[in-house]
Order: sequence, then C-alpha cells, then structure tokens
Amino acid sequence: MATTIDGSTGVTFPAGGTGNPAGTVVGTTDTQTLTNKSIAASQLTGTIAAARLPTGSILQVLQTVKTDTFVSSATVTDTAVTGLTVSITPTSSSNKILVVCNLGIAAENAQGGAAKLTRTIGASTTQLSLADAAGSRSRGSFAGSAYRGSAAGYLLMMLHQSLTYLDSPATTSAITYGVQVSSITVGTYINRTGSDTDAADMYRGVSYITVMEIAA
Repeated sequence: MATTIDGSTGVTFPAGGTGNPAGTVVGTTDTQTLTNKSIAASQLTGTIAAARLPTGSILQVLQTVKTDTFVSSATVTDTAVTGLTVSITPTSSSNKILVVCNLGIAAENAQGGAAKLTRTIGASTTQLSLADAAGSRSRGSFAGSAYRGSAAGYLLMMLHQSLTYLDSPATTSAITYGVQVSSITVGTYINRTGSDTDAADMYRGVSYITVMEIAA
C-alpha cells in the first residue's frame, strides 16, 4: 500500500502491522490515518528523512518593535525596559536562539545606560553576553554605551546600541528575551533624547528585538 496525501482525510501510509500504533511511519502492511500526530525524527526514513531541514536552518522568527519611549527610575540597577521583550518556544532543546537587538538610548552625564540582554524562563532571569568584570566599572551586553561626557549638547543626542548574540538555552520551555538598563541619580532614556524638547530638531526613535530559532 502506497503512502497517500488527501486534503480531506489527511495522510494514509503503510503501518507496521501487529504491535505498531496508528501514526507509525515504518512497515509494509495495513493502512493507518495520521490525524493530529507528531512524528519523531527517529521514525522518519528514506526520502521523508532527507526532507528534514539541515543544521543551521531558521525554524521560526519572532520580533517585537518598541515605538514609544521609556525612562528608567533614578538610582536603580538593571531595571527592565517595558515593551521590549519577545517570547519564543524552541522546538528542540538542542537548537540555538539567535538574538538581534537594537536600542535607541540616551543617558545624562555619567548617569546610566549600561544595557543588558536578559533571558527569562519561568521565574528565573539570566543576564547574557556580559563584559568581563573589572573593578567598579559598569558592564553591558551591547556594542556601545550611553554613558557620555558632561557637555550639555549631549542632552540633544540619542545613541545607538546593537547586539547579535547566539544563545544555547537547552530547553523547550517558553523563553522571554528582554533588555535591562541601569541609572544612578537620574533615568536612562529609550527612544528619546535626554531633554526631549518638543521641537522639530529633537529626535525620537525605534528599538527592536528579534529572535530566530536555529536548527542544531
């Protein structure tokens, strides 16, 4: 009996005979119907197995775009940027997650801006891609910093921070990736300048975070 695909009835194929449940992809006798069943990789043979996506294939892509502004509270360490998170559930614990994040960020004189990438699984949050510890120096996850000198003109600027990080979460549970920022005595600004004056030459921007599941 040959394997057949029908838009109404689903997939029928040779099953394994005595002892093999409906949905088995091996064997030469009987006919079963595949209805809402998952097929393990170990069950796939021949041309079906060859059709599996190779290592490095992108299995899913998700993105969050933050278009509004955020200001962290004063004197806080590592506070989450609201509205800049994205959740993904890996299909295999061996797969990797590629994270791409771009921030529009500003900070007042030596007041903050050390942005960190976070991964949350359940109630546990982990900071990822951190620079090495070095005394009292602040550490971040991104290629760039919002720290600035004392010149007042910096209040008119919004800086760009970027990150591309390949994570190995080793789970099939839901994962939420996000960003934390720190501040000292005033806030850190996302998608706006420090002064944010209502004028045509004052800028507001967009930040985003994208995640891609990569087949291992």
